[in-house]
Amino acid sequence: MKRIAIIAAYLYGGGAERAAGLLSKYLNGIYEVYLFLTDIKHIVYGYGGILVDVGIEGPDYFEYYIGLYKERYKIDCAISFTEQFNFANIKTRKNEKVIISERCVQSLLEDPLCHEDYQVRALYDMADSVVSVAEGVKYDLIHSYGIDKDRIKTIYNFIDQEDIRKKADLEEQIDRKDFLEGHKLAVNIGRLEKQKDQKRLIRAFAHLAQERNDVRLLIIGSGSLEKELTDLIDGLGAGDYIKILPYCKNPFPYLKKASVFILTSKTEGLPNVVLEAMCLGIPIVAVDCIAGPRELLTGECSYEKRIEGAKCCQRGILVENMASEEGDHLKEAISLMLDDKRYADEVIENELTYMRGYSNERILQDWVNVIEGPRCALSAEKSDPLPDKKIVVYGAGDYGKRMVAQLRRDGIKIFAVVVSDTRNDPSSVFDIPVRSIEEMHCYKDEIRIVIGVSVRYQSEVVKTCLSLGYDDLQFVCLRPWKET
Repeated sequence: MKRIAIIAAYLYGGGAERAAGLLSKYLNGIYEVYLFLTDIKHIVYGYGGILVDVGIEGPDYFEYYIGLYKERYKIDCAISFTEQFNFANIKTRKNEKVIISERCVQSLLEDPLCHEDYQVRALYDMADSVVSVAEGVKYDLIHSYGIDKDRIKTIYNFIDQEDIRKKADLEEQIDRKDFLEGHKLAVNIGRLEKQKDQKRLIRAFAHLAQERNDVRLLIIGSGSLEKELTDLIDGLGAGDYIKILPYCKNPFPYLKKASVFILTSKTEGLPNVVLEAMCLGIPIVAVDCIAGPRELLTGECSYEKRIEGAKCCQRGILVENMASEEGDHLKEAISLMLDDKRYADEVIENELTYMRGYSNERILQDWVNVIEGPRCALSAEKSDPLPDKKIVVYGAGDYGKRMVAQLRRDGIKIFAVVVSDTRNDPSSVFDIPVRSIEEMHCYKDEIRIVIGVSVRYQSEVVKTCLSLGYDDLQFVCLRPWKET
């Protein structure tokens, strides 16, 4: 039986973590599954297999422990979720097959000069397979990062439809019944963060409520923008018909009561909440962000053209993903879905038909096919971690010193240690001179820079390097000091 490692941060909090837990449950029994986590104490989502703690010495060393336990448990295939663990999975590969899961449209989330964006470009093509959660995510990987399209396979999320319906029937969990009853209810579920763009929804709904008094909006979620969104609601005088309910484990009783579910995200991967609304037969109005809503509401997987205005589709209404709110069609789309019963009933029937054909068994088989599929051929250039160049370590702090010691122990000659400003750093590290990054410009085409700062500072360092024309950067797995 093959040994599979599933690598993620933890089993609570986000969609990627939930997906990792579900995948481990479905694969357990077919394979011998090990779940590599940086936190094994706080478990919310279900899982299958054996828990392995790779966070025992903190965030600087999880990459080292991922590599260590891959060898210790003789892992045949390692599957990772979210960018930092995808990078670690690739960098620690030995003989195992490496599969990475990309769950968002990375180019819309990251600064193109940040370390995550740089590593996507540098590392993703070194994986055997990239599993994208939606065709829009695949489109972004190909067109924004140049990832080989034949390396990418789209596999949608597992959805437990029976469990969703059972939880939706738990009426006793509903709070604010006086707010809900007797009105046409619109529901939005999501973190209160910029990406989810609830500001756009609140403004559009406030305009709608000024025209009619039979509508209510319930936003379910928690996040850093809670006060800002609450202040916006109060500022618009909309407190009587827009409420924010903090995150709850079971939002489905509220969703079941909705006349329309609204998604206003600026970007998504494959929004589970849209599948959950479809499972309950709730009509959907969604912004045509990349990715997810277009595929789920229309079945169309091409992202070459953007829609304008609003478009009535088989399983809901798509609204233009706008940079500004001027001429926003969101209000009209919500009103149409609330008032056109014939169209709403067609949407509901089409949603339920789609979900009856949505098969976890087929999704599982897709994963098995990727696991059992052929290995990729790595180019010598990409598989060589430190080519024949002058090696420079960027960083003279504790992290940089540990990196220098590790590389020297591995027999790698260090040409120099560089920093942004030499005034705040020592003149040398282990007898290697410390210089400013600007002093290296005459060697620009001859050096490879090893990033010798912790994740907290990597974006700043990468931006500095790229802005000065240094584009040959290397991220090396740091081992614990006692191992160095």
